[in-house]
Parts: sequence; structure tokens; C-alpha cells
Amino acid sequence: PRLEDPHERASAGSRVVAGLLLALPLVLKPNLAPLVLALVCLREFGATVATLGGALVLYWLPALVVGFAPYARWTSRWIADVLTFGAVKDLADPRQVPDGFPLADTSMNQSLRESLWRHLDPTSAAWVSRALSIVLVLLACIGATRARGPRSRLLAALAFLPVCVLVSPISWKAHHAALLPLFAALCLCAFSGRRKWLSVLLVVYYGACVLLSEELIGKAAKEFLQQISVVTCGALVLFVATVVLSEQERSTTSH
Repeated sequence: PRLEDPHERASAGSRVVAGLLLALPLVLKPNLAPLVLALVCLREFGATVATLGGALVLYWLPALVVGFAPYARWTSRWIADVLTFGAVKDLADPRQVPDGFPLADTSMNQSLRESLWRHLDPTSAAWVSRALSIVLVLLACIGATRARGPRSRLLAALAFLPVCVLVSPISWKAHHAALLPLFAALCLCAFSGRRKWLSVLLVVYYGACVLLSEELIGKAAKEFLQQISVVTCGALVLFVATVVLSEQERSTTSH
């Protein structure tokens, strides 16, 4: 449809509103930053500008209360510490980890980097996690760029949610609640498309990553599941499934 079409105008307006709504969670939890890449790759430039503009305004609002100069100093310190923490090789070394950031543990942090740290030496874990993070981001961007049709585009956008929790240096199990929209969309895909493999995958994911709580299996078993990074592996599996489904929907739309 042409831009002059009233329906297209309404869609363009809703995209800007959606971008503004995304700005708040982006400011509250910056690990959602890959979602901005999703908007760019999907060529939703109006929503991209709205998200970045809204986030910039919301982020600097506290400066009106505490003053611009001290807030700018805190911002500079935060950015420097985040970059330092991202470059740390030995996550258990308090000399390398900036103050205020958590040292590596055996179970809690379910990010890709710390999950690999539990099974590899610090140097290998750092390099492998960076390489895998780049691969995940590239695959998500390629999938979003190739997406055609509403279903393919929606799945391509949702594929960035597991990327957010995986590449973030700090990703507690509770942060994986961000995958709920993706889980719901995959459930719809399983029911509507009668994809038995997807139904089995979702049941296994729900059982391993959600249902097996401490109240049900006990503290020791829960810590063991966290030590072997079941939640991290589950996010990786959901990511692969989503990229595959998006590509299948693209092929269907193309034909």
C-alpha cells in the first residue's frame, strides 16, 4: 500500500507508539538492546527512532532531580564499569571484576559467558562466549533481514529475545522471563501448524526450565540444574527453533 493509504498511516503511527513503549524496558534493563537491532533489520526505522529517542529522554530524566553534572559522572562510571566487566577473563577474580558487579558463581548467572565459564578455563570461556555471541547476533540479524510476511517477521523479531538474555554478561534465571512472549508465539505455531516436534520441544523446555522448581525437586537438584546451565541451553534451543520457523514461514510466503 502507498504511504497515503489511511491504513498505512495508522500502521506507521502504531509503530512509533510501539517504539516509545519499548523505550522504558530498554532503559530499565539495557540487556534488551539487541531489540533495537531487530527493528533496524526489519526496516522499522520509525519505531527505531522512537525507541532510541524515548530511551534517551527517559534515561536523562533523573538528571533534572540530581543535577546534570553528577548524573553525567555516574553515567560515565557505569559505562566504564560495564565495558570493564565485559572484558574480564577470569570472572572469579575480584581484582578484575569491578566493584558492584557479581563474581562468578556455580549456578545463579545463566548468561552464555558464565555458563561456559563453568565448563571451560577462563580464557577459553571468554573467547568462545564472544565468538558464539557474535554468531547469535549475526544469525538473528540475517533472519530478520530475510523475513517476509507477518508471521516470519514476528518470529524473526522474537528471536532477539533469547539473544538478549544469552549475550548479556549478567542474566539471572528470573531475567529469562523475557522469553514468555516467544514461548507463547511458539505455542501458537505448534498448535496451528500441528508441528509435533515443536510441541515436544516446548513441553521439555517448560518441564526442565520452569516446572522443576526448588519446591518440587529440592534445593540440591535445582542447584545441579543451574550448574549445568539448563536454562541457558533452553534459551539456545528456543533461539534455533525460532530462526528455523521464521525461515519456514518466509519460504511459505514467498511461494
